[in-house]
Amino acid sequence: MQNSDVAISYSPIISYDISHIFQLVSEAFHLLGLDRENYGKPEWNPLGEYIRPGDNVLIKPNLVMHDNPSGEGIECLYTQPSVVNAIIKFVLKAQNGNGSIIVGDAPMHGCHFDELISESDYKELIEYYQKKGKNIILRDFRNTVSEMVKGVVIEKELRQNASVIVDLGEQSSFVGLTAERMQNMRVTNYDPTVLQEHHSVTKHEYLIAKEILDADVVINMPKPKTHRKAGITGALKNLVGINSSKEYLPHHTRQSKNIHGDAFQHKDFFLRLADHYADKKCSAEKLHHYKVAWVYRYASGFCRHIGQKKSNEKFSEGSWYGNDTIWRTILDLNKILQYADREGKICKERQRRILNIGDMVISGEKDGPVRPSRKDVGIILVGEDPCSFDEVVTALMGFDGKKIPTIRHMRLAEPEIYFCKDYKIVSNNDTWNKKNISEIYEYGSMNFAPNPGWEEVL
Repeated sequence: MQNSDVAISYSPIISYDISHIFQLVSEAFHLLGLDRENYGKPEWNPLGEYIRPGDNVLIKPNLVMHDNPSGEGIECLYTQPSVVNAIIKFVLKAQNGNGSIIVGDAPMHGCHFDELISESDYKELIEYYQKKGKNIILRDFRNTVSEMVKGVVIEKELRQNASVIVDLGEQSSFVGLTAERMQNMRVTNYDPTVLQEHHSVTKHEYLIAKEILDADVVINMPKPKTHRKAGITGALKNLVGINSSKEYLPHHTRQSKNIHGDAFQHKDFFLRLADHYADKKCSAEKLHHYKVAWVYRYASGFCRHIGQKKSNEKFSEGSWYGNDTIWRTILDLNKILQYADREGKICKERQRRILNIGDMVISGEKDGPVRPSRKDVGIILVGEDPCSFDEVVTALMGFDGKKIPTIRHMRLAEPEIYFCKDYKIVSNNDTWNKKNISEIYEYGSMNFAPNPGWEEVL
């Protein structure tokens, strides 16, 4: 099934109360016309159009980090468990007692997963269903975790043989870039030599959690908010969490925009030197040479300070609207989710059914994704097509979707790869119901404040 509509279920009551959230989610499914003939009856089974008895269902929330340094709470940081709870109820209904559920994500490597799931009630939620005899588990997809100690990053292995390398090769969105550009791709705080082992002009490898590839159905549950590198986090960006090691994920390209990079805007010797020392720091950390790494850390910081002051540079590490790298990674991961089989081979036909459900009851603005400020919205958003979903998210935020590279390039991609198409917006609020993207952007937005690196264009 392919349902092209996007549903905006709205309530002015800002609450994560279990019954309130269940009503919001139910309304979204009703707006999409799922199992229309049985709506209001005990046998109503809206996810029956996606999930069959016996299916392995993967619920993929957006977990990010265990705390919010902005001081504005965790409700705007990650997908809240009461929203996941509502989805679990509908999944169990569709499975009819036969099937499995995994709730999982690969948050940032510095996330204290045990702390997050305990304080957020995710652990209590999963244990509740396990005690009722349901086949459900909670999973951290990361292969390694890290912690910042006295300015250096210390890594620890978390799990082995739990992921599959998927090589997109000629089907990657990085195809066509020069060898020099590929060599300059970076992930902040990770050894560049590891990234270069998996991304070159001939191969583009990602490390995907086996649980993702084994799923028959994926319920993608982003926490829509602003994002420093991609502009926004939505359904497309949320798939970064299906990859088990951040060292496989190009996030930005070293050097300035005018010399084929996107780390910063202005060409400057000291900024280039800062990036060089940052690479040395990451390589030393990988070798456990922590004292050497500490020296390189301060050398990098000193050069960055001089370079930014000298060139009036406002951006670093690709955290701005000129980032031309992260959208390629995001599109690659979306292609993998749809077309990679259980062994990681890219097929011509879609391999799993996917539905996107966004928790915008309380969203995040300004310095997202890891330091967002609270934005009360009151929306549960549901759609099958991730690009259409993100276009609606962007319009609701009050941003022009054409200026979000991930959306713009997704729309330009081959139609047989991504099924972006014409769609209707349906809502229980007349402000958005049956309106188009331009009308919502101009007259019905929630006026989000963008990430500082995106203020000039959004």
